[in-house]
Amino acid sequence: MSSFKIDGFEKFMSTIERMPAKLNDEAKKAIHTRTLEMEANAKSLSPIDTGHLRRSLNSTFSDEGSSTVGEVSTVVEYAPFVEFGTSKQAAQPFLTPSFVNASKNLEADLKKVMGGLDKL
Repeated sequence: MSSFKIDGFEKFMSTIERMPAKLNDEAKKAIHTRTLEMEANAKSLSPIDTGHLRRSLNSTFSDEGSSTVGEVSTVVEYAPFVEFGTSKQAAQPFLTPSFVNASKNLEADLKKVMGGLDKL
């Protein structure tokens, strides 16, 4: 009969069991960070007349099962007209560029999280 011992097997199994929770926590952190970044950028890019549009921009977060959703929104009814323009007013995008920038940064963050699997 043969026998063998694997040094560090318990630590390896413990690490494997923690991976989903660790990845989820790191992804949530990245989503929160980049959503707040998007809000800040949108505020800095939004045109100021009265400041109402800028003040109305806010972030919300929700957990839906294993998913985390970050959202930047406004309740100002004229926001789409500012963002996309009208026949009489040129577009002054503030949400779209902020979203594009935050999305690129989120993608980089998630690649780092996935690349850090060997450090768990």
